[in-house]
Amino acid sequence: MEYLTTDLIVFYITLTANICYGLLFVYHFVKKDSNKSLMILAGSLCLAMAVIHTFTSYKIGLDKSSLMFYNSVIHVYLIWMIINAITLFAITGLHRLLALPYHDTVKYVLRCLGLSIVLNMIMHVDIILLGNRDSTLLYSLYSYGENLITAFMFCSVLVARKWSEVFKWLQLAHSR
Repeated sequence: MEYLTTDLIVFYITLTANICYGLLFVYHFVKKDSNKSLMILAGSLCLAMAVIHTFTSYKIGLDKSSLMFYNSVIHVYLIWMIINAITLFAITGLHRLLALPYHDTVKYVLRCLGLSIVLNMIMHVDIILLGNRDSTLLYSLYSYGENLITAFMFCSVLVARKWSEVFKWLQLAHSR
């Protein structure tokens, strides 16, 4: 029952994230001064969330004692790393294919995806290759880091500005 609860929580989180990225894609598409770089970014993130959502849905439907469920749980960090890498390459490839300049937000998100790939790789190596089953400082670093990265990527796509500009606006608002 513990797996089902955790799976359902992840399922709803990924569904919510997918809806939010989809709405951001529509927002950047409908905007009068729409930026193709931001549309590619939001669309790619929406598709990546859809893949993660589908994977989570598939995993919930598996028999908990089956080998498929065991393999999907064991290799979850590797799967997330692959999905992040595909997303990173898709965003980069589409920008090069369409000869689009990178929006500042895209640069932030690409760095975040790269950092997420590294965190997932470290967790996969720690759990699968080294066989560590204890909760360590590394696991806490991964948990907080992955959540902060996801929040930063979402806020970056939502704001679609340089973060230095955002901090200037906050400083200006605070000084009034």
